[in-house]
Amino acid sequence: MHQSESRYDFLSVVLHWLVAIVIFAQLAAVWFMQTTAPDSAKRELYFNLHLIIGAISFLLVLFWTGWRLTHKPPHYPETVSDSERYLALFVYFILYVCLLLLPVSGYLQLDLGAPVTILGKPLQLWMDQNDSLYTGIGLLHAGLAYLLTALLAVHMVMAFVHLLRRTGVFSRMLLSFGSQSTELMLPGFTGPSRKYQYTSFNFLVFGWLAFLLQLLIAIVTVLLLAFATSGNEPGASGLSGNEYSIFWAKCGIVSLFVTIIFFYFNTRYANKIKQQQDVKLHAHKKRIMNMLRFGLFSGYAGIVIAIMGVTRSIELLISKTISQPPGIAITDPTKIVRALDVFILVSNFAIVIAHFVGIIVSLWLLNRVDRNF
Repeated sequence: MHQSESRYDFLSVVLHWLVAIVIFAQLAAVWFMQTTAPDSAKRELYFNLHLIIGAISFLLVLFWTGWRLTHKPPHYPETVSDSERYLALFVYFILYVCLLLLPVSGYLQLDLGAPVTILGKPLQLWMDQNDSLYTGIGLLHAGLAYLLTALLAVHMVMAFVHLLRRTGVFSRMLLSFGSQSTELMLPGFTGPSRKYQYTSFNFLVFGWLAFLLQLLIAIVTVLLLAFATSGNEPGASGLSGNEYSIFWAKCGIVSLFVTIIFFYFNTRYANKIKQQQDVKLHAHKKRIMNMLRFGLFSGYAGIVIAIMGVTRSIELLISKTISQPPGIAITDPTKIVRALDVFILVSNFAIVIAHFVGIIVSLWLLNRVDRNF
């Protein structure tokens, strides 16, 4: 399909917003870590989260950098002055440098400092402990973090300014709600009727809404489960008590990614609606309805799986709460309510919410198709 030169390509837009989500999640993790007591278990959890998000951000930015170098960005609108363009290029360059150097400096700081554990496993060190280099790299890491925060503030302020000025720069990085492809148009074809255009708009808007919300919840849930499984130490009996909850949560995540892919294809299908005549669209109504019913069935199956996990987590928490004899925290720590047990419950509950959103969107789209096709 024809790619407009005034917008970024789809993958660049997705990478931009994924990196933005990861950066803000990292800032939140650092803030919680700094405001928690140094020797507390919560600080260790936030520290592990900080390391995991840092590794994810490094891989994302590395791929994004390679994609940017091999794909030419769109031209700026004529309403943007040369000085604004040079400033934007400078800010982008420093942003990329900070996003790449922050994880590297963070790893070097860990490697030069005292031994640490990540997700219950010791970090493999490659260099000897060096206090002076550790302090210097730590200052570099903190300085890059402050610089990145300042650049993000400048970036968001300028984006808001362009939005107010309506220069067209802000909309270049939004997920496209679809424009008609002139390459696929028949001669004399001006597009479908208003009711089909309205249906296409619903597919795009609600498809992207469900896609982004479910993707965000899936990322958060994976991180929560990473914490839960890292601290899921079995007791004397060989079981920690929440194995079934973790199993259902993993099954729920798999089903969630299925619905995420489904809603992505909904957005792609919306563009095809704008390129076909009304008679042909009406002939495909049954196929469209079956596609939406599949998405609805996937949502129902996913929410049942997640409810199984929520039920098992609640049963475990209740049983631990009402059966805690004195000294049990010392003799058998798995019998007390731990933060990891709550994380597993929250993971399953988040999956329920994600699938509920998908079910509501699928029902809405089914109603639109049934009324307009």
